[in-house]
Amino acid sequence: MKGRALVKTSPPFVYLLTVSLDHSSVGFVCVYVLFSLTACVRWYHANIWPILAKHRACSNISDKGEYRVATSIFPGEKPDRLEEECAVFGVYSTTDDVARLTCFGLQALQHRGQESAGIAVGDGDTVTVTKDLGLVTQVFNESALAALRGEVAVGHCRYSTSGGMGNWTSAQPHMSAIDEVLIALAHNGTLVNTNRIRADLISKGVEFRSNTDSEVACQVIGYYTRETHHLTEGIKTAMEMIDGAYAMVLASPTALYAFRDPHGIRPLCLGKLPDDRGWVVSSETCGLDIVGAEFVRDVRPGEIIRINDTGISTLQA
Repeated sequence: MKGRALVKTSPPFVYLLTVSLDHSSVGFVCVYVLFSLTACVRWYHANIWPILAKHRACSNISDKGEYRVATSIFPGEKPDRLEEECAVFGVYSTTDDVARLTCFGLQALQHRGQESAGIAVGDGDTVTVTKDLGLVTQVFNESALAALRGEVAVGHCRYSTSGGMGNWTSAQPHMSAIDEVLIALAHNGTLVNTNRIRADLISKGVEFRSNTDSEVACQVIGYYTRETHHLTEGIKTAMEMIDGAYAMVLASPTALYAFRDPHGIRPLCLGKLPDDRGWVVSSETCGLDIVGAEFVRDVRPGEIIRINDTGISTLQA
């Protein structure tokens, strides 16, 4: 009776099996069903999965030959999400080793991009950049960091968006010259009207060396800085022309600039080093944590932040 009561409190399918089979038979049936399901799954992966994968790969190409974003993931298929999680980082400090802090920040942000890494440093007179394909620890060692001395630094980890993959010229920060002044730009996001801006600038005599969004942003900032005779105004005018989602940090020889698209789609936050030693901007707060900076706030959508020896100032584009 005791065994019978346990059976009746079991789920119905177990009760039905038990009334016709003894306990050992029930165990055998359960094991048999488990192995049968495993065999079915293996057969599905071996015979049906490749057919569906081939069908999905073909269906991602439109009649015009254009690639459509996938809605599921099969081997070799791109995921159904934006793949543009580059990392940007910037530091202004007159007391700290800004290149080393930037290196630490990029290591904390390494999950956002693994194709290339780079750091640019402004020393008051010029801007020096070191960048290469690979992870942060593969690109930078003690000798590389020792060569980067200054008060302002920007860094970048690249996750390929537009402009190709595995190309050294696509590595950032991107260097550009505004007359005699060098600038370095690190950029996260995608600009959607670069072809129109590029054509417009080429018609005005501007030359391009690559096909990346970052160079377009650098060149349009440079062009309007020459027109307005002020870098902040050049950035403001460029932001009014550029369409897309972006967060950018820019280093001149004497100042750090951080700005964000008007919709605030790409992340960018502001932090402060202890004892008023300087300021930090980062794609994520983990970049602040690793250098001991305190989170202050997010950079506002459409905001331009400038940090130099006179302090921090902001402008809403």
